[in-house]
Amino acid sequence: MANACSVFGCGEVNRDTSIHLLPKDHTTPEKWLQFIWNDNVPENMAAKTRVCSKHFEDSCFLNLAQKRMDFTTKLILKHDAFPSVFPGVATAHCCYQATQIRQRR
Repeated sequence: MANACSVFGCGEVNRDTSIHLLPKDHTTPEKWLQFIWNDNVPENMAAKTRVCSKHFEDSCFLNLAQKRMDFTTKLILKHDAFPSVFPGVATAHCCYQATQIRQRR
């Protein structure tokens, strides 16, 4: 599927899910890649790696209330947002933060 989520095990996209391309700034994409590939980032990735809205906390979106009221069809991410949620896992999990905690120990 051309517009499928790149996070392993996800891939499904329905009309209630927004798709987001990796940001183009210099710091945020690294956090996204660590989340998507769990620190095993391949050398040759798809040109348009995508992450669906299911992998972001509600606080990452600028227009979540408007989306929930059907005033818009696409969610807009805040500029510093990065994915941190694996749906189906009991608690939200952020690979980037977990890596940082492990490195401090």
